[in-house]
Amino acid sequence: FILVILDNRTVAMTGFQPTPERESDIDIPSIVRGLNLKCFVYDYDGSLDNLINFFKNIKEEYKNSNEPIVVVINQFCLSDKENVKLPGKFAYVDKEKCISCLKCIKDFGCPAFKLDKDNKVYVDTYFCIGCGVCLSRALCPTGAIKERGK
Repeated sequence: FILVILDNRTVAMTGFQPTPERESDIDIPSIVRGLNLKCFVYDYDGSLDNLINFFKNIKEEYKNSNEPIVVVINQFCLSDKENVKLPGKFAYVDKEKCISCLKCIKDFGCPAFKLDKDNKVYVDTYFCIGCGVCLSRALCPTGAIKERGK
């Protein structure tokens, strides 16, 4: 099996209480290697294309392995404003290109994506935080999600 550990250096609690992850340097890959397991680390960069390619490679590694594989994904917590600088890439949807497949809503699940009265997707600017993840070609099959100018 493949065990995926999503590490955002915070715990799902309110108020960002101090946690071992934030107060010390726990090295998850070293712990995994100490268990004599293969460990692959991916530093999430906001690109779905890169992430998909990484997991394609992991799938091949797993096919050639007789033991479990551990993957550690390092990603910032979007709510952790004191430690995260977002790229400032805000999105909009080109309504001419949108075919209402709803992949961005159903598969991606970003709360900024909404449906208008014509069943077309739009980006609610109140909820878009500028992470830029949705701008990946892998998310929208028609390339309707575009970067909004400053």
